[in-house]
Amino acid sequence: MNRFLCVFAAAAVLFVVAAEGRAQFFDDFDGDALAPHWEPLWISPGSWDFEVAGGLLTIDSLNHPSGGGSNTNYQRLDTFIPPMFGDFTAVAIMGMTSGSSRSIGMRIAGIGLDPSQGGILGEMTYRDGFGFRIGGGGVVGVAWNLDPGLHEFKMIRSGSNVSYHVDDFLLGTQSIGQLDLGVFWIRLQFDVDYPGGLPMNPMMVDRVSVVPAPALGAVAITALSMVQFGRRRP
Repeated sequence: MNRFLCVFAAAAVLFVVAAEGRAQFFDDFDGDALAPHWEPLWISPGSWDFEVAGGLLTIDSLNHPSGGGSNTNYQRLDTFIPPMFGDFTAVAIMGMTSGSSRSIGMRIAGIGLDPSQGGILGEMTYRDGFGFRIGGGGVVGVAWNLDPGLHEFKMIRSGSNVSYHVDDFLLGTQSIGQLDLGVFWIRLQFDVDYPGGLPMNPMMVDRVSVVPAPALGAVAITALSMVQFGRRRP
């Protein structure tokens, strides 16, 4: 029995490693500049202040639109990938320093076989002092308080459901009912109240990834192979 459990544990580890190795999208903000695949919503030089250093994207201030009827200043970072159909895990390691009146989040959107069809597959946004808003088709509030620092925001699609996790704690699960949509658009979202949240304390992003679900059949085949190999040993 111990050998049997060890075989399946080893197979699971192998396929976790394999899944990370075949990420459809991965950015760990290594370097000293924002990678060119990111497209800011506001592109004017003074719209936000940020830096990429030490493996972190740090947002120091959000300066746009600053009035004009808006009660928030904000920035969006978008990136687009070849459509990835099926189940997936999307992760963003991000967070805030001590402060108030800010929100940070991630959105995953899909596209259908017909490019005119698309929609939000999942979204989770944290507002300091209040909690999370999660959802694709409908938005649900979850009271929660995160400590300052980095945290793991995770969305897992399994069939027609998307589950939302923070630091491996399940916040909730929602049905999206759109089985033919493939991930193609990843958005990072940053907001601060205007003017109440200014000057703004920093927000940070450590890494972002979208990984397709491993093939369960391949896991089973590998595990069975290892069992047979173990049986042949003297």
